Amino acid sequence: MNAGIQCLSFISTLRNYFLFNHHWRDLNRENPDGTKGKLAEAYAGLIKQMWVGKKIKANPFHVKEALGKRIEKFRGTG
Repeated sequence: MNAGIQCLSFISTLRNYFLFNHHWRDLNRENPDGTKGKLAEAYAGLIKQMWVGKKIKANPFHVKEALGKRIEKFRGTG
């Protein structure tokens, strides 16, 4: 998952979409099959940690948690 997130974070158009909160206008909080915007919000937070934050390490915990609620293989620590 780490490598995938790093690769996605280097796509400047996608990165800026989340860094500058453009994703907010596209969130679908009503979709019963989705994450109600939680995955997008978690990813935006992670991207901000990676690109704007002062931390050396960024923690993808909330991204994994949001994924795990919709996709079983992302649940737990296995």
